[in-house]
Amino acid sequence: DGDDYGSADELNHAEHATFSEEAGSSESHGHAHRLPHEAMRKHAHPLPSICPLPGSIYGALMMAILRSTTTSGKPVFKLLAAVCSGAMLTICMQIYVLWCTKKYVTDPSVVAVQKLYRDFEEEAYRNDVIIEGWEESFAGAGDLCQMPLAHPPFFFAILSIWTGTCFILIVHTWRNLQVMVKLPNPAQGQWYTSWSFAEAPTAKESMFDFREVIVTHVASIAKMFIGIAVYLPKIIVICVVWWLGARWLTSSLKLQDLVLNAVALVFIMDLDTLIYHCCVPVDVQAMVDMYRLARKRPKNEHHTEEDTLRLLDKKTMRRIARMVLAMTFVMAWTLVYMVFLQRVLPGYKWDLLDICESYWRNSMHLHGSVPIF
Repeated sequence: DGDDYGSADELNHAEHATFSEEAGSSESHGHAHRLPHEAMRKHAHPLPSICPLPGSIYGALMMAILRSTTTSGKPVFKLLAAVCSGAMLTICMQIYVLWCTKKYVTDPSVVAVQKLYRDFEEEAYRNDVIIEGWEESFAGAGDLCQMPLAHPPFFFAILSIWTGTCFILIVHTWRNLQVMVKLPNPAQGQWYTSWSFAEAPTAKESMFDFREVIVTHVASIAKMFIGIAVYLPKIIVICVVWWLGARWLTSSLKLQDLVLNAVALVFIMDLDTLIYHCCVPVDVQAMVDMYRLARKRPKNEHHTEEDTLRLLDKKTMRRIARMVLAMTFVMAWTLVYMVFLQRVLPGYKWDLLDICESYWRNSMHLHGSVPIF
């Protein structure tokens, strides 16, 4: 289809095109205010020619799998076994922390919130109508108005941040998976994986003097193994952590806990990076940094300057649409969870917003105003 991956030199120097000749041409035609044609083409295809492996235990596992498909010997498989053990440790640690958080933190909070709201309904409602002065006889009014669901705008903002964090991780994982899947299969008789070497600036005549290992071909069986061993567990863990995290945030007993719990969730999500930097040796981390996946390059077509401008305009509109869709999806999914999917308070009537606004005004009136700073 006209797509190619290029040699190592082309992949490393594709980002450093010289625009002086094009600039001079543009100026000679009276278009000095425009970008050079090569610069516009680069803006139309801004992604680099190579994609680094993730700087986490999952990236180390990808590197070990890629090495094992091209090189045999005990050292290679020993490293693969060690990195697999690290990945399993990461997954088990995340599952254990989440299970303990659910059992010892989230579930008791859910029970406490449900009991508090049930007591409120029994105390404040008579024939589905709120009676006057209920807060004077209800001892838990202050705790009730500390619940996140009593402050939908604030809770929506915090939950949107958490949803956006998980959405970014899933998108990055999916993009890396796409780069891997789009790599062509090696020719018949070659290894499962093939690569080229990018020489270092001071490289001598030695195959070991290189700066990067650029993976250009991966067999289908290796792609399938990497997808099952690396990408699938990562996506599942992200989805499970999001769901349990959203439940934990919804069941927070105080607004201060809501913010602290959100920070704790980010810590749990970063366990793979933490274990990677803590347990993986520095030289193995250097090997992970050295490996690159060749990104599928656009068709090598010779566009005129006007064609490139039209292509750049079309891609700009697509980029804007993707930005809008991403923001809309994050906010819409957060709203859907708050209204339909949350099970902390099933059948919640959203009746605490006005009640707690009145309670806060009366409380501030009794205790005096608080300085802004």
